[in-house]
Amino acid sequence: MAEYNTKIGTGLINECYITNHSKSVKLDIEDQVDEIGYYESIFNPTVSFHVSITDASDIKNSLPIVGGERVDISFTDSFEGSPDIDGGYDDKPLRLYKLADREKINDRSERITLLCTSDHMMKNMYKSVDRSFRNQKASDIISKILETQFDDELFEFDETLGLHTYTFNRVPPFRAINQIIAEAESASTGSSCYFFFETNDGYFLRNLDDMLIQEPMTEQESGQKLVYRYIYGDVGGDNVSEGSRILDMRESVSFDLLNGVMQGQYGVRTNYFDPIRKRLASSTYLHSQNWESTIHANPNSLITENISEEFGTEVSLENYMITNYLSLQSDYVSAREPIIRNTFRRKQNISGRRKSILSRITNNKIDIMVHGDSRIHAGATIDIEVPTTGQKGKSGDLIDRFTSGRYLVIAVQHNISDTRYRTVMTVVKDSYVKNPIRGSEEE
Repeated sequence: MAEYNTKIGTGLINECYITNHSKSVKLDIEDQVDEIGYYESIFNPTVSFHVSITDASDIKNSLPIVGGERVDISFTDSFEGSPDIDGGYDDKPLRLYKLADREKINDRSERITLLCTSDHMMKNMYKSVDRSFRNQKASDIISKILETQFDDELFEFDETLGLHTYTFNRVPPFRAINQIIAEAESASTGSSCYFFFETNDGYFLRNLDDMLIQEPMTEQESGQKLVYRYIYGDVGGDNVSEGSRILDMRESVSFDLLNGVMQGQYGVRTNYFDPIRKRLASSTYLHSQNWESTIHANPNSLITENISEEFGTEVSLENYMITNYLSLQSDYVSAREPIIRNTFRRKQNISGRRKSILSRITNNKIDIMVHGDSRIHAGATIDIEVPTTGQKGKSGDLIDRFTSGRYLVIAVQHNISDTRYRTVMTVVKDSYVKNPIRGSEEE
C-alpha cells in the first residue's frame, strides 16, 4: 500500500463553487460545506452529487439559488496518487436541480442540501434520437448517439456481437441506449447482460460477465491483489491493514430463494414469434443445465445440486417477444433478403439468461463501508474476507466461506467532510468461493 498524505479516513476538498445564471457571480462555498456526497451506480447513466452546507450569508436569496445553477466540485482522499473526484468540468457542467432539507439553525444561519446532477442528465429529455442505424454493432451505435447528442464518447466498452438495425423516432438518448443494450450480446463471452453507466472517468458500456471476471483492484506499490478484510479492534497504526479495512458491513440480502424463483433466477422460458416466417418457438434457460455454461465471479453456485434439482429444472417465469430469428433458418427468406443473416434479432436466445443473471446479482447484496478511497468506482471488482462468527470449528477455517470471495461493485457513495471521508460500496456476487455443501473444501 502506498504512503499516505494525511491520516487515513480523511481527504481534501479542493474546491466547491456555485455560479449564478448570468455567470456574473462565482461563489466559493467551500468554507460553508458540511459534507459532499458523490454517487455512481452501474444502473444509472450519470453520476450525482449532494452538498450539505451551513449558510450564514443568505446565499439562497443573494445569489440567488433558484435551480439550474452551475456547481463545480473537486475532492480527493488520503491515498497518494488517487484521482480527484470532479464535478462540473467545462464540457460537462454539473447542475443544481433541487434544494432540499432546508432547516433553520438559529436566527442567523440555516442548513440546506444542494442536489446536483450532470448537464447531460438534465438535457436528456430535451434531446432526441431521430434517425436509423443500419447494420451496425450495438456498441458502435451507442458511441454514435453519445457523440452526436452530447459530444462525448465511451471511456471504456466491451465489444458486442452481430449487426443491428434500429429506427428511433424522437426517443431520448438514454432511453434509446437502454433499448439497445437490452438486445446486445457480448462478443467475448456470449452473455447478454450489458450496463451503460457513468463514473468519475466517463461513460462505460460493460458486460456483466466481463466485469465479474476482471482482475480485482490492486495495491499501488506492490501491484498485489487488494483484499478488503473485516478486522475487529485496533490495528496499531498499520497503514496496510487500515487502508484495506472494512469498517462496517451490512448484508442486506444474503440470499432470497423465493424472490429468485419468482424472478426466474432458476428457470426462464422465452416464447417468440417470427412474423416473417409465421412461426412460434421457444428457448429455455435452466439453472441445473446452464449454470456451468455461464461465467461467474467465484467457482461454486449459490444453491446446491439438491436444491437445483428441486427448483432449477423447471421454468418459473415466461416472457414473450417478436423476432425475426426463425427467418434466418429459412432458405426461402434468406435467399431473398441476404442481409437477414447478419441482422437477425438474437434477443430470444439471451433474454432468459439475462433475466436469470439480473435476479442472481440482486439476491446477494452487501453494503461495505471503508476509509474514503476515490480509486473505487462502480463496475470494479474487489475481494473481501470476513471472519467466521462464534467458536471456530475443528477445521480451523477462520474465513466465512459464504460471505468471502470476489464481488462486483454495483454502486459507490463517497461522503467527505472537513474531518472524515468514508466510502460505502454496494457489492454483489453470483457464486461462492467454496462449495456450499458443509464440510466440502472444493475451491
